[in-house]
Amino acid sequence: MEDKEQEILKKTEQVKIDTQQKTKKKPVAKTILICLAICTVLVITIVFAIVIIVNNKGERIVQDNLILGSHIPELPKKKGKINSNKDNVLDLELYKLSQEEYENYKSEVKKDYYIDTNDYSTGYKGYNDYRYAIHIDYIKNKKEVKIRLEAPEDYKDISWPDNELVKQLPMPKSLKGRNPYDKSVIYAVYIGNFSREDFNEYVNQCSNNGFNVDYSKYENSYNAKNSKGNVLRLSYTEGLKEMYISIKEDENSDSYSSKSSNTTSTQFSTNAITSQTNTNTTSTNTTSTATQTSSTEKTGISKEFKAAMDSYEAYMDEYVTFMKKYNSNSSDLSLITQYAEVMKKYTEATKDFEKWGDKDLSKEEEAYYIDVQARVTKKLLEVAG
Repeated sequence: MEDKEQEILKKTEQVKIDTQQKTKKKPVAKTILICLAICTVLVITIVFAIVIIVNNKGERIVQDNLILGSHIPELPKKKGKINSNKDNVLDLELYKLSQEEYENYKSEVKKDYYIDTNDYSTGYKGYNDYRYAIHIDYIKNKKEVKIRLEAPEDYKDISWPDNELVKQLPMPKSLKGRNPYDKSVIYAVYIGNFSREDFNEYVNQCSNNGFNVDYSKYENSYNAKNSKGNVLRLSYTEGLKEMYISIKEDENSDSYSSKSSNTTSTQFSTNAITSQTNTNTTSTNTTSTATQTSSTEKTGISKEFKAAMDSYEAYMDEYVTFMKKYNSNSSDLSLITQYAEVMKKYTEATKDFEKWGDKDLSKEEEAYYIDVQARVTKKLLEVAG
């Protein structure tokens, strides 16, 4: 009897144990199933989010909200990125444009921006009647269009210097201009409201004034020396109706050495500007040579060339930033310490840039070279001023 009772008790105890074990397994299995469900939902959500981001790359661009938006044709796409939206510069990117859409948009741009144009395989540049400058580029592998519009700068009254150096030049018809740079050994200025006929007439006047030694004359530029060795640079931008004048005293003269040694920072800025105007001759000569070559001439812009130009301009931006700091606080020990290294890099960057001017460049590369040169010269003049 006792044996049966013990057997019953054992079976009862075993049933309890089995029940407890089954009860423990159920929550674990349930937890695992819940985790799997959550993970699945998360994966689906992430994938869905990625698809949305890819399909909706960029921000929505409302042309009416662009300050200079009325100066460009209606945008073919509304998705992209606004890099700059100011009253003097509009810089933006449009996404997901086919080659056909880009070509159609370029055709619309060309209707208004038809002055001083440069139409090449991947882009277009030009000016309109109001001196606005546009530059569009198509990146085929990304199906993106970059658009940059620059408003014309306002001209102010220029006081024509009354010194021995500038007295060698005739006074231009217009005395409206910008960025005058007036030092004892160099004078440079942009003269506005100047027609092509005015430019040609001014070139002749300078030649008659004695600047006809070792001269080179092209459609948009004139470079020459006089008997004293002073150097004159003239260039003309049709789209801006603007003439650039630069006259510099002979570097080999005794007076140049004494005048230019007044301040290191001034001399350095002067050398920078002079270097840019010197490269203008190189690029112009290259352009002249290119127009005489055969039909086998290069086309397009190489990656190596583009990288070199962008690298040069990026460094010159750094240089300008540094010089602004240095000019405002030339006694700062940290800036004085950096100055020697800045000079070294500047010299190397300028030499590398000038070497490209001696190479066999395509028409597109020549145009880009001159654009970089003009932008850098403008920045240097602002620092010097």
